[in-house]
Amino acid sequence: EGPLKQYMQEENAQQEHRFSSYVITYRYFLGKYLLLEHDYSSACTHFDYVFTNCLDSNRSGSLKNKQQSLLYLVIVKMLHGSTPKMDILEKYQLYELIDLIEPIRMGSLKLFMDKIKQHEQFLFDTGLFFVIENLKLITIRNLFRMYVYQIDQQQTDKIPLESILLLLLNFGFDQENYFKINELIDILNSMIQKGMIKGYISYKFRTLVVSRKDPFPKTFRFTSLLNSS
Repeated sequence: EGPLKQYMQEENAQQEHRFSSYVITYRYFLGKYLLLEHDYSSACTHFDYVFTNCLDSNRSGSLKNKQQSLLYLVIVKMLHGSTPKMDILEKYQLYELIDLIEPIRMGSLKLFMDKIKQHEQFLFDTGLFFVIENLKLITIRNLFRMYVYQIDQQQTDKIPLESILLLLLNFGFDQENYFKINELIDILNSMIQKGMIKGYISYKFRTLVVSRKDPFPKTFRFTSLLNSS
């Protein structure tokens, strides 16, 4: 009876492990599908489950599973306004992602675009190239936020489009790659609609009028690659 009982326990444990592996695999691919469908909130739930329940070991397969689930988890959280800690990315050796996140945090658009070119193959291989425009918006939002809080120190809620925002946007770029005023307006409208900036554009005075209270909310939400919120 003893050996039989032990055998049954081991068999049950193996079946539970196999079932758990199937669930993790299913939720991982479901998360990727939802990411492609721009359902970032649901995708975040699945990637979080996969990352939490993957075995954390030094085996290459386990490490890769952790890396992949964390990669997508970080991206979807960033699309909701959350910035990851660098130490966890270093732990799982997501160096390309670290390279991309640094200019986003700094609000350095030129550096971000340079990093996109540098890691173009990585972005294609991971299927993340299609979220670049959204990450670009986050970078620009952080750039404008830095100006309002650190340079202007919220002295005014009216920011000139041409003499300030367009100048910031074009910083570091060659003249042939400069953004035009209509492109800036499109970017601002998109960020306002997505909740990245609380304010409106005054076309009469050619300024961005931002809220005196929390003009750059900590959380925002992307639901598609289009300008609709």
